[in-house]
Amino acid sequence: MMESYSYTKWVDTEVLREAINLRTTLRKIVTSIRVDGSPDNYPEDNIIIETSRALLSAEQDEITNIVNAINESYDLVIRKNLEKNTMSWAIKTGQEILAQFGANNLYSGKTAEQVHQLATAYPELIHSLITGSLQTTYGIFLSMQPDENFTQDEISEFTLRLAIILGL
Repeated sequence: MMESYSYTKWVDTEVLREAINLRTTLRKIVTSIRVDGSPDNYPEDNIIIETSRALLSAEQDEITNIVNAINESYDLVIRKNLEKNTMSWAIKTGQEILAQFGANNLYSGKTAEQVHQLATAYPELIHSLITGSLQTTYGIFLSMQPDENFTQDEISEFTLRLAIILGL
């Protein structure tokens, strides 16, 4: 027997789902969440939370408290914004640099052994690019020493690429 609970407020559906899953005892009971409207224009009772059974009074309080707690300073909202506006961009940028780095290796005619030696000498380089840790990547390029696997011109180019991206 499905039950439905409604609230009037603007919240991000994903944040509300995450908050219920992480901060209440109800993750197995809540079956669906729908938020209608937009931050600037939402109808009355725009949040619809469906549960697999009627909630006890204390459980209803849990849901109400979570809905009421979510605002622009709620930690999960801030983290979601950082994820969408900062980290997604940084990870995508890191992957683009990694593709440029790989293309440079192909263009330069590096052997598989040279690429392996480069990856072995700087294992944190690929990890920092994949995770979008661009400041760390910049530091790695600054610390690199030219050798038969990676020239000073290549080091300078990728250091400059990151300096431009980071606004340095």
